[in-house]
Amino acid sequence: MDKATKVCPKCKIEKPRSAFAKHRGEADGLQARCKQCVAEYRRQRVEDGGCVLCTRKALKGFTFCGYHYKKQRDRRRAYREAGRCVQCGTDAIDGSYYCEQHAMEHAARRRKARELGLCSSCRLPATTGFNVCSRCWFRQLACRILGSSKLAIRLERMWEDQGGFCALTGVKLEQGIASLDHIKHRSRGGKNDPSNLRWVHKVVNEMRGDRTDAELFQWCKLLLKKTG
Repeated sequence: MDKATKVCPKCKIEKPRSAFAKHRGEADGLQARCKQCVAEYRRQRVEDGGCVLCTRKALKGFTFCGYHYKKQRDRRRAYREAGRCVQCGTDAIDGSYYCEQHAMEHAARRRKARELGLCSSCRLPATTGFNVCSRCWFRQLACRILGSSKLAIRLERMWEDQGGFCALTGVKLEQGIASLDHIKHRSRGGKNDPSNLRWVHKVVNEMRGDRTDAELFQWCKLLLKKTG
């Protein structure tokens, strides 16, 4: 067999060396299984609720167990702060967390996931009409609004408590129209904490602004009186 190729023990197909990820612990410097088989294994692990890197159970809302979550988080954080690619540790391109090669691969993976109807973050089935699954959607909101993806569980529990309905109008919510609203607006001294949040329709959130519920209802009554 040509040294430029290798047989994957999982799929039994002879493939070029570029189809195998690097592994310093192996004699030939490559992982035993090809990238495609490894990706399929990890995808199945995620669907079964397991860690993608070991046999432990994954944390709720994540694809890693507690040990690998902390390890991956610390490694990627150190690389970002140093201006290095979070994937391989080489110099990242301007405005990105990836080197040129991994930026292209990352964009290609996300594009392919969208075409297949999969979540662009975890590759599980995406919510119909969107690019992410509900789990990753909660995580992204928690990270953007609360500063930590760990609080995604609190947001998901709040959604379940409200039954997926707007807290002010009772309208059924879904991704794209749901919005997190501060019960006591931050400009009025409200905390940026799950205990001060609720799910509402995004139009209602825009209408409310920094008003209290009473002020919003008063304006709605005036509007109805004028148009009614």
